[in-house]
Amino acid sequence: MPYTQGMTSTQDFPRWVDERRMAEILGLTPSCLRNWRWLDSKEGRGNDPSRPGRGGLVWKRFNRTIRYLVSPELLGRGLGQGRAS
Repeated sequence: MPYTQGMTSTQDFPRWVDERRMAEILGLTPSCLRNWRWLDSKEGRGNDPSRPGRGGLVWKRFNRTIRYLVSPELLGRGLGQGRAS
């Protein structure tokens, strides 16, 4: 029997999505997310959940790919409600 103590569902694990999917979730364009990432990197934000970037987003670079962390609060916003700076 595998060890499952403390893990109740797949929702307990972080979910990372690509730039295009995050733009759809937030109702923004991918270029807007690129601009936010550029500004965040200048300020040293976005890569750490304790210091999220613009729009409250946490993102990481996996080799040449950018992934955004999807939180339950973010999914609750719905489409078109994510416009925040």
